Amino acid sequence: MPAFLNDLVKSRRFWVSVGSLVAIAFKDKLPFSEEQLINAAIIIGSWIVGESLRSSSLKVEAKDG
Repeated sequence: MPAFLNDLVKSRRFWVSVGSLVAIAFKDKLPFSEEQLINAAIIIGSWIVGESLRSSSLKVEAKDG
């Protein structure tokens, strides 16, 4: 398996994104309101962006240090 694909499968951000998309796709079958799903998607999106920024800043600090 290529390294990027292996890293993707091990990524928490990837699996959280997949779970979010599945939840949105099956919103009619889940016991959540549309508003709850939208709020969860916003929180999850914010977490993914935050983790990405944190990972990027750690790589920059490692190069500088």
